[in-house]
Amino acid sequence: MLKGLKRASILCVAVLMAASTAKAAPYLYGDFIGMNPGEVDFLQVKENSVTDPGLIPLFDGNGMPIRIGNTLKFTPTTFVSFAQGGSADTTSGTLTMRIRADVGQFLGEIRIREIGDASLLGSGNAATAATINGLLVLSDIDPGLLSTQTSILTVNPAAPYTLPGTGFVAFVAETVINLTGLGVREVAFNFNNTLQTTSQNGTTSFIQKKEIQIIVPEPGTVSLLIVGAALILRRGRRRPI
Repeated sequence: MLKGLKRASILCVAVLMAASTAKAAPYLYGDFIGMNPGEVDFLQVKENSVTDPGLIPLFDGNGMPIRIGNTLKFTPTTFVSFAQGGSADTTSGTLTMRIRADVGQFLGEIRIREIGDASLLGSGNAATAATINGLLVLSDIDPGLLSTQTSILTVNPAAPYTLPGTGFVAFVAETVINLTGLGVREVAFNFNNTLQTTSQNGTTSFIQKKEIQIIVPEPGTVSLLIVGAALILRRGRRRPI
């Protein structure tokens, strides 16, 4: 009898651990290969969340972003944060991928653009608030110099949004890293995005993302890089008359 109970307990713990592990697994969007000249590859696109792990993705409510040229467009439906009556909430997600230019080309700008809105209701002060934060990190894969660049998300109008002034506000958030002239063909892309809300008794705060775009203008070619280098060398060799 005791042995049976012990085995049942062990099995129950094992099932709970397996369920927890599966729940925390990243959501995979897959690969988005460029089919036309000048189009980059978005590879191994996936997301993960410590605050909201599960099978429903935060970044794209449809489970599959749309590719438009060199733009990968996500349409979130569950990337929200909500607090009321003295509670607080944090929703955080991380989007990762590899971005690779075609053979003989190099990456230039990599830009993120987000659209969303926030609502604050009730009679309160700055303790009722909604805010958004984001950090983009790009790490060089090819040529493999292991260099890393970072950039924080800039929000307009600036967050946090608080009472008593804010009722409803629509925001646009952007960040960009420029790799032009560095001879980078492929990078590891890591974007952490966080929404936070706080509230007081009798107040509510809400913030959501509605659209996220990863934008990569058409990469430059080897020939342009060589021309640029030649111009620099020519200027360096000039001598005063």
